[in-house]
Amino acid sequence: MFNGFAKGLTIPLLMGMAIQTISVEKRATAMGVFQAVYAIGIFIGPFIAGMFSHTFYFAAVFYVAGMAGFIGLMLTIYWRRTEADLVKNYLERSQSMEKTLHSDS
Repeated sequence: MFNGFAKGLTIPLLMGMAIQTISVEKRATAMGVFQAVYAIGIFIGPFIAGMFSHTFYFAAVFYVAGMAGFIGLMLTIYWRRTEADLVKNYLERSQSMEKTLHSDS
């Protein structure tokens, strides 16, 4: 029940975030691409899990899923830091330009 509720909150949020940088004219197409990729994942995930459990053993599925989650966590941390650095550099440049403009007047 809690998992279903959390997914009900998370999926629309992620869909909105996936298309927020897309121009208004192309958002319907972007949403279609998002849903197509999501549908492929819904099929491919269990398919690959079945191959792993058949080839190795059932616990291997959980190990692979755990590794994928850990890799996702590391990528999120890396991208978050990279984005924070970009914002910091942008703010520093804009403050520097503002000081230059004010000193010229």
